[in-house]
Amino acid sequence: MAAACLAGAVGRRQLFELLAHARHTPDPAPGEAGQGIAIAFGAGGDTGPGRPAHPGQGNPGVHLAGDFGPTADGSQRLLMLAGHAEALNRLAAESPPGSVVPLPGRTIAVHSPLRRPFRDFMAPAIDAMDFSAPELPLLSCLEQKVLTSAEDVRDLFQRNSTDPISLVDLYTGMRQQGVELGLVMGPAIPEGILAFPFPVVHIDQPSTSSRP
Repeated sequence: MAAACLAGAVGRRQLFELLAHARHTPDPAPGEAGQGIAIAFGAGGDTGPGRPAHPGQGNPGVHLAGDFGPTADGSQRLLMLAGHAEALNRLAAESPPGSVVPLPGRTIAVHSPLRRPFRDFMAPAIDAMDFSAPELPLLSCLEQKVLTSAEDVRDLFQRNSTDPISLVDLYTGMRQQGVELGLVMGPAIPEGILAFPFPVVHIDQPSTSSRP
C-alpha cells in the first residue's frame, strides 16, 4: 500500500486518511473467539505453483497468512499463520518444538478470512478513493502480478486484509523486472534469515542509511 503511494497510484493524504479511518473499526462482538498469529517453519525449497503447505493445513481455525520463502540455508520455509488464538496455541503444542511459535500480544489474524469484518468496514472508504495507474512498476504481494491500472491497485487495497501475502511472489516479480539490489525497510525481516534472488541491504534504523 505504501509502494502504491510511492508509485503515484494513490495520494499520500488519501493513504494516511485511510489508515486513520481504520482506527474506527468496530470492536469484536462479546464472546467472539480471540485471534492471533504465529511464525511457522515448513518444508524448505520451492513448492511450485500455488501456496505452500503449512503445519496447520486442514485445521479450520488456522490459515496461511504469509509465505516469506526459503531460509538462507534452504532447509526450511518461513511462514506466517493466522487464526483463532486457541487453535494456534494447540497447533504449537502438538508440533515439534520451535516449528510453530505464536507471537505474544498479536490479537489480529492478519491476511486471513477472519479479517472479513474489517475488510467490509473499510470497503466504502476504499471505494471512495481516487486511484491512478502506477507511474512505476508496482508489484502485487497477493500473487505474481504487475499492477498496471487504477482498478488493479484498488483491488489490492480491498483484498489485502483477507488474502495471504507472499514475499516470494513479490521478489520473483522484482527479479523479472531486472532488480539487482533490494532494500529491506524496517526490522520485520531479520538480516540473513531468508534467501533472496538478489543482494539486499537491511535498513532498520536511520543510522543504517549511512552504512557503507
